[in-house]
Amino acid sequence: MKISKLKLKHQIWLIFFFSIIIFTVMEFYYYYSFSNLTQKRAAHYSNQMIEQTRRKIDSAFSDIRVSTSIAVNSRRVQEFSVVDDDYQRAFNSGPNALDLMEYMRSFNSYVDGIVINDIRGRRLYSLASASGDIFFLNRYDTFIQKYKEDPSLRDKGMFTSILKDDRTGTEQFFYIAPIVEAIGGIYFSQITGYCTVLVNMDKMQGLVENTELTPNSTLYILNSRDEVIASTNSNARGALFREVLSMDKGILLNGVKTTIDGEDILVQVKGLEQADGWRVVSMIPVQELTADMNPIRKVSIIVGIGMILSMLIMGSFFMNNLMRPVMGLVLDMKRVGSRDMGFRIKVRSTNEVGMLADDINRVINEREQMARDMINTQARLYESELSQKQAEFAALQSQINPHFLYNTLNCISSIGLEYGSREIA
Repeated sequence: MKISKLKLKHQIWLIFFFSIIIFTVMEFYYYYSFSNLTQKRAAHYSNQMIEQTRRKIDSAFSDIRVSTSIAVNSRRVQEFSVVDDDYQRAFNSGPNALDLMEYMRSFNSYVDGIVINDIRGRRLYSLASASGDIFFLNRYDTFIQKYKEDPSLRDKGMFTSILKDDRTGTEQFFYIAPIVEAIGGIYFSQITGYCTVLVNMDKMQGLVENTELTPNSTLYILNSRDEVIASTNSNARGALFREVLSMDKGILLNGVKTTIDGEDILVQVKGLEQADGWRVVSMIPVQELTADMNPIRKVSIIVGIGMILSMLIMGSFFMNNLMRPVMGLVLDMKRVGSRDMGFRIKVRSTNEVGMLADDINRVINEREQMARDMINTQARLYESELSQKQAEFAALQSQINPHFLYNTLNCISSIGLEYGSREIA
């Protein structure tokens, strides 16, 4: 159906409804764009916070690597790993290596204990707390042996997975590096021992807990086996964490939305540079990313609804003030069209519609006046024609009367002659 065939009232209402629809679409687009923008900014902010945490962890791991590298390459430690003389080991190389280990442990707060052992199984300990008792467990020897047998260990030290102490319920992980003889002895360029560093789990936990994210967000440090090393969720430590991390790494680096327990969660992953396969993972509820912007969004919704209601009220008011005079004019014109003589259009307003009504009334007045003039003129013309006919008839009658008298007298004379009456003839 063509719009031009609609009534004017319907066309105007259609324009108002289209305007309201366009405004509503724009309002929804603004709301969506604003929400999306705030989420992106919040996600970018959280990404920066996670990046700072990653750098701190990498810095701590780098310190451990550097300190361990200095220790395993020092002459004191290398002499301890190759010397055969028990006296020299006990009173010379041993104390010297222990002093270096003590200095290394005191200098680096992330180191909770250090153990140096040679290939013959002799060990030297520097422990900071009772957590170092884990070195004396039988499980420790089995646990650390698989790393010693790893061929890639010679080129680069590595961080281990978690070892749990069943007696205390604590969990620990280590950094292990080989001692490669470099002092020119008979074992030159061979692995003569290992240096194992017990990493301070409380310090690692502190790095995570000091990261300020949203109230219900969770931050994890995962090792290469996806075990939780540290987390803001105390119940998550030591658990396997593979379900979410099975996604594409490129997507996880930029942040991806997923649903966990019916709640939309933004997951972000940052890989550690100093520990192969280790990652920092954050899980932030999407709703909390823009929680501080909720008042603004509510205000925008209220303003949008208010504007739509205002447009409806203004539309109704406009329609009432515009269409009421127009519809009245249409009805009056229909009555005028039915030749209701003497009826005049009511002037309901002083605007253009009122002016139009005045003009129509003026035209009606002029038309009726013209009709009256025509009737009067026709009446006068008829009277004039009638008078003329009467005059012509009178003139004709005056001509007929003498001729009729002559004919009558002539007839009488003829009758008298017929009867021989000379007096009549």
